This record gives sequence, structure tokens and C-alpha cells, in this order.
Amino acid sequence: MPWAYLRDIRNVVAHDYFGIDPALVWHTARTELPALRPSLQALADGGLDQDERRSEKPAP
Repeated sequence: MPWAYLRDIRNVVAHDYFGIDPALVWHTARTELPALRPSLQALADGGLDQDERRSEKPAP
């Protein structure tokens, strides 16, 4: 899971909302997010063991 990338996108949306391209947001929501759903669902269901969770987190 690209946690750092997701965090960065959130920061842009939260703080640079006048610079957001609505077409890019729509594209991301329709094409990029569905690809992440299986990983997010597995995480929500507890399907990742502790080692997998640790390896998925970005380094500080």
C-alpha cells in the first residue's frame, strides 16, 4: 500500500483545494482507487499479518 503517496494526496486536497484539477480527482477516484480496494479490504478484515502491516508502512 503506497501510504506516503496517499498521505501526500490527502494533504494536497486538504490544503491546496484551489489548485486541484477536478478531472484528475475524478480520474483517480474512478481508476486508481478501485485498484487499491482489495488491499484496503484485506487490511480492514484483518487479513494482513503483523509482518505484512509493518512492511507496508512508509519509513519515517
